[in-house]
Amino acid sequence: TEVTEVTEVTEVTEVTPKSKDEVEIAEIDFNTPEIKPEPAEIESTPVATPSKYSLSKHSAAFTNKVVPFFTKHCVECHGPDKEKGSLRVDQLIANLDDEYTLSHLQNIVDEMTVDNMPPEEEPRPDAAEVTEIIKILTSIEKEVKELHTAGGGRPVRRLTRTEFLNTTEDLLGISSGIDSLPDDLYVGDFETNAETLFLTDMHVDLYLERSRELVKKFINSRNDKPGTYKIETPYSPLLKRSIFAFDATNTPSAGHLTIRTQWYAKTSDGIGKTSVGSSDENSSYIITGTKSAPQTIDIKTTTPNDQLTWVIKKSNKKSINLAVGKNKKETKRKNEDLAKNTINENNLVSIQQNTFDHPVVLSKIEHIVTVNPQPYNFFKQYLNSGDKLSDSAARSIITKFSALVKRGRTVDRKYVHMLNEVFLQGRKQGMSFWEALEEPMAFSLCSIDSLLQFEDRNVTKKSRTVNGVELANRLSYTLWRSAPDVELISLGRSGELLDPTTKAKQITRMIAHQKFERFMHDFSDQWLELPRQEEIAVDPKVYKEFNSDLKKHMRQETVEFMSYLIKNNLPILNMIDSNFMVLNEPMAEHYGIKGVKGNNFRPVKRGSSSADRARGGILTHAGILMQGTTGDRTSIVERGAFIARKIINKPPADPPPLVGELATNDAASAKMTGAELVRLHAKDRQCANCHAGIDPLGMGLEEFDVVGLVRKEEIRPNPILNTLRRSSRKNPKNHNISVRLDTSGRLYDGQRYTGASQMKKVLMSKKHDLARGYVMALLTYTNGRPAGLTDAALVDRILKETASENYPASTIIEKIASSDVMLRF
Repeated sequence: TEVTEVTEVTEVTEVTPKSKDEVEIAEIDFNTPEIKPEPAEIESTPVATPSKYSLSKHSAAFTNKVVPFFTKHCVECHGPDKEKGSLRVDQLIANLDDEYTLSHLQNIVDEMTVDNMPPEEEPRPDAAEVTEIIKILTSIEKEVKELHTAGGGRPVRRLTRTEFLNTTEDLLGISSGIDSLPDDLYVGDFETNAETLFLTDMHVDLYLERSRELVKKFINSRNDKPGTYKIETPYSPLLKRSIFAFDATNTPSAGHLTIRTQWYAKTSDGIGKTSVGSSDENSSYIITGTKSAPQTIDIKTTTPNDQLTWVIKKSNKKSINLAVGKNKKETKRKNEDLAKNTINENNLVSIQQNTFDHPVVLSKIEHIVTVNPQPYNFFKQYLNSGDKLSDSAARSIITKFSALVKRGRTVDRKYVHMLNEVFLQGRKQGMSFWEALEEPMAFSLCSIDSLLQFEDRNVTKKSRTVNGVELANRLSYTLWRSAPDVELISLGRSGELLDPTTKAKQITRMIAHQKFERFMHDFSDQWLELPRQEEIAVDPKVYKEFNSDLKKHMRQETVEFMSYLIKNNLPILNMIDSNFMVLNEPMAEHYGIKGVKGNNFRPVKRGSSSADRARGGILTHAGILMQGTTGDRTSIVERGAFIARKIINKPPADPPPLVGELATNDAASAKMTGAELVRLHAKDRQCANCHAGIDPLGMGLEEFDVVGLVRKEEIRPNPILNTLRRSSRKNPKNHNISVRLDTSGRLYDGQRYTGASQMKKVLMSKKHDLARGYVMALLTYTNGRPAGLTDAALVDRILKETASENYPASTIIEKIASSDVMLRF
């Protein structure tokens, strides 16, 4: 990878106070809390909440036709005694504003249309009656779409920890790890879900602690001139002990240190056979360099005074310790001779070769420092006459900093005065000017205006339309996952951003910007539930050849594939099947695909080999396939549920409470095929209906094992191994059992297939479902709330406008960002 160039960030202009007539608050004694008298008890009369009914013009038909139909055919499974799929048909009403009815209406129509409801084993209603009920419900659904328009995002929510850290990195130039902040992501959901982004005392304490660290680094970097500099490289003494160790010193607070290393394989037959990587991370780099053309690997760190240790992760040749003699005396002499040498760039290779015979050679180390411009530019106007400032300068600095972190919102003089009082208290306690500034700036960084993303909180505001600055923030936190830049804020303040033409140009600019990479990564990672891969522990007894370091590449493969679709505005249908793959050498080697070198992912055209034909689309990605397993066995149910959720946009209902797993660890089930096991669901009435729409979908992927490789039979751990005689338990042949495969499945409309290739052809007939799911996922991610029936008009319009081009991925994102959903809350 290359050393990233940092784009200079222009200063944010100081903000004029709201009113010149505002009265500054009185002096505050921070040691004595203000105590207010208890309010007098007032006898209150309950106020009746007005009922809001937008009754359907088909309400009479609903009452006279639909309700009796549901009572006769549906209430037994979806009523007060049993609530399958979290649905109670006895609570549905013909109110066009009723959220409960709206949340289920579309699914009911879909299930009845394909004759999934009522279930096959139940008495079948008259076909003409079913048609009439569908017609009534569809008419009500149409009324809802005409009445409601998408309401946009939630007006208030906390920034996710990712958004907060992106914001501080962009505004302050300071990078920070996420470990000490609470995780916002619930696997299977988007981290932008406003309902989960609550703000507690714990959040405030942790964010304040992190803000203090960030502000301290920001202030301490005020004199560091921005740019990229090559500095003297320190050589770790551990290199004499044949450890690939790197001393990361002189790492700037605002910026990063790049340790640029060069590697080559010792022999030609070792090229591509050895990988190196961090000893404490699941990262690995296959060495493809030669002595005449070494391979460059950049190690980027933001941690000061760190020591990074790399090891050989994989090799077909063992390393030999040359510093170990025939006896202790000789070993001691060799190590004493090594200790006399001072390691430098001239003897780096020779010292390695005198201590260890590695299959690879670390031939060069360079240290390159990149200093970000944000602190220097922010403080530049105050430091023209030197680093010492009078206390009166603090107010101006606090005002400017508050304007920066408020992201275009007006700064209140009272607020600045309060923070300035905190500064003065610090000065009275003997702090230096810069030390005293740390606390008020930290307070500002984790204030409500900084931690929350919200629209105008003024209760007198009648309109539910955002203003220009609010739109700038909405667009930025959607497409960049961070604060708006100066250009966006300027256009927002002037109101120009509300002009459709200007807004469209800005959206195009933002999608072309490097920060859009964050959106592509985060959306794909969360929508496709890729964090589930971290939960899977692959059984080494069954998959002896699998290297856990590959899991990082497996997850990245899907992210890079989706990013390639979006960057090149390719049809979203490529998710089902594609004539290309996006691979790096580790993943290509895993699949058995030749001709891919290096660790960087790049598009690769599918060839005619059996390894190539097995791939295409995301369903055959090793990481996606691994998600649908238990680590030792594949799961037809999990893989089918993934297809239902993400490919055909028909997510299954949550399983009933206290439902047990299918038995897979007894003698009776040990040799049952996956198909035979899941057919047991049909015998359980509370499971049968949902699994009828899930299990057949997962059958086509049975030809892939736990780690995503093609198989002809399923290898499982022997569940009855411990019951065998001791001699039999020791026999490796008894550790696992093989079971034949059944890859025959069907789609919900009855289309049948065998194997993954046929399955993908059948799924391509449901491209509209995939496109709809993609659009709804983007709306959910953008708005911080689940997309539903009230978004249907917008979804339908986008699908109609993009259908002729097979739903191009980036065009759909642009249409959502340009739509009215970004203008309302």
